[in-house]
Order: sequence, then structure tokens, then C-alpha cells
Amino acid sequence: MLGEKTKRLCALKACFASLSPREREIMIQVARGRLNKQIAGDIGITESTVKVHRSRLMQKMKAHSLVALVRMAERLQLIPQH
Repeated sequence: MLGEKTKRLCALKACFASLSPREREIMIQVARGRLNKQIAGDIGITESTVKVHRSRLMQKMKAHSLVALVRMAERLQLIPQH
């Protein structure tokens, strides 16, 4: 039987798997502290497009804040922990 912590991690991984490749890329950049404008310049899209992707990924990840999203990224080991 899976523990509660393992179940939560599996659910988190399922949410991350539901993201498009672009949403995953943007999630990682946002979690690293990059601004929308910086992300847009890095990947060659408009800032408004970054905002759309960011909004969608926040919904799909069920993140209610940027802090929650960063914690999720850390639990998924997408960014180095401090």
C-alpha cells in the first residue's frame, strides 16, 4: 500500500505529465525565477504568449500561487534545491 506522501508525489507527476512541452519548459523557467519577458526572449515568443502558457500550466498543476509552483518544481526535482 502506498503512503500518503507517495500518493501526493504520483498525483503531482500526473499533473506535470499533462503539460505540453512548452508549458513544461515555461514552468521550469518560472520556477527558476525568470520573468515573463526574459522567458519570451529566451525562447522566441511574445510575452503575452508566455502569460497564456503560464496561466494554463498553473491551472493544470493546480498551483494557487507562484510559491506553490516553485515547491512543486522542487519536489519534481526540476530545479536544484537551495
